[in-house]
Amino acid sequence: GERAYDIYSRLLKERIIFLASRMVLKRARARVCSSEWRKAIVARAMEIPPENIAIIQNAWRIDVKIGSPTREKKRMILWAGRMLYLKNLRRLARAFAEVNKDGWELCIAGDGPDQRGVEKYVKEHDILSVRFASALRREELLDEMASASFFILPSFSDVGPNVIVESLSAGTPCVMTKESGYAELLRESVLLIDPFDERDIQEKIQRYMEDESLRADHARMGQRIVSSRGWKEAADEWINLFFDIAS
Repeated sequence: GERAYDIYSRLLKERIIFLASRMVLKRARARVCSSEWRKAIVARAMEIPPENIAIIQNAWRIDVKIGSPTREKKRMILWAGRMLYLKNLRRLARAFAEVNKDGWELCIAGDGPDQRGVEKYVKEHDILSVRFASALRREELLDEMASASFFILPSFSDVGPNVIVESLSAGTPCVMTKESGYAELLRESVLLIDPFDERDIQEKIQRYMEDESLRADHARMGQRIVSSRGWKEAADEWINLFFDIAS
């Protein structure tokens, strides 16, 4: 009926957008992605040879006051963002429940269409030590980040999550999904997880819980990385690409 028609119309619209996008990309003089991870996806989906796609990384440096990795931390794991199904919060809550120790807390801060569903799931499964917080203003979020032992991002997919850059800038290490363009750039300074492997999420949470020195090392290394590439470096690479096209 009407619902089936709506679904068909949406699928048709998405198909038209996809085909139009592929046509534009195929005819372009240059194509740019921000990571090898993203490049592989685009090359496969758009049927473009990978060697015809350039890589220009995002500028890392953002207007965050660099925090201290040695700041006293709460026994708290923080997630923050828009609560969507793809953020994988149910699996995160289950993994936390399996390895939770006395005094640790998982704080989930934000709102969104999956908020009530996640809150209901945690309550129905009697998962303890999970605290929900409303969406925070940026200054409040940065303060929460600086106080957390580590930040966690178990999304099914997250192309370029600035929340990870902000967390590292605030002096807080991160556990993050490997399905991200930032995974390849930060792999030496974060713990990467398979978002579909609950045991892997459990193991990485437990590892950070038990190894304070590793958290501090990753925080320091992460700060060096996110402060190493500014707007000038990124702009110079774009300008060089424009000159190559013009010539």
